[in-house]
Amino acid sequence: MARERNKLGTGGFTLIELLVVIAIIAVLVGILIPSLAGARSASRRIKCLTNLKGFGIAFELYRKDSKNDLLPRVLPFHDPNLPPLPNDPQLLEVLEAYMDVPPPRRSIEGDPSSPLIVTEPYLCPEDKDGTGLRTGFSYEYWAGVLMTAREIFRADMNAGFTVSRFYEANPTFPVLADAGDWHPGNTQTKKNALYFGDWRADWLTTDPNTTVPTMPPPPPIPPPGG
Repeated sequence: MARERNKLGTGGFTLIELLVVIAIIAVLVGILIPSLAGARSASRRIKCLTNLKGFGIAFELYRKDSKNDLLPRVLPFHDPNLPPLPNDPQLLEVLEAYMDVPPPRRSIEGDPSSPLIVTEPYLCPEDKDGTGLRTGFSYEYWAGVLMTAREIFRADMNAGFTVSRFYEANPTFPVLADAGDWHPGNTQTKKNALYFGDWRADWLTTDPNTTVPTMPPPPPIPPPGG
């Protein structure tokens, strides 16, 4: 009987051994959880870059259909409650014909208080402050901001042409970028951006608060009857 107890005793774990195993598991979990979180964040960033590349294709198709390979001259913001304005369209209205996914829409048509239905590519998966769900778009159209600024501050009546030519000479200036600092992992900014020409999507490397693009002066307005 004593020998039997000894056999059973040698086959089990002591309390100290169990505590050691639990401690090892806790250490492994502490190591793996940040790695898994980093992998999920990297996956969301890749989805965001894919969204931007899709817009790049739409921009290129739009330019091919325009007379002078111009970028869309649209309002520099997106407001889902704004009615369609023929002379001042919004970016998603213009690009709708070139996208495979329907634009954001209200769950109840005609009811501005109903929730917005927003899916990729219009919604960045790392949109942490709900910008996309509120406005229908997680990205900022930098080219539209430049065009509006040219019209207001330089009286440029051909801002679409001026800004499009600027991008041809400055392909490292972003056309579209995340509306917020959502992507960890970059020392400069935490935004993704879409660049002109080859329409590559990568980290945003331009600080909009300190970088002022240089453009030519607006063309002179011809005199009446000239």
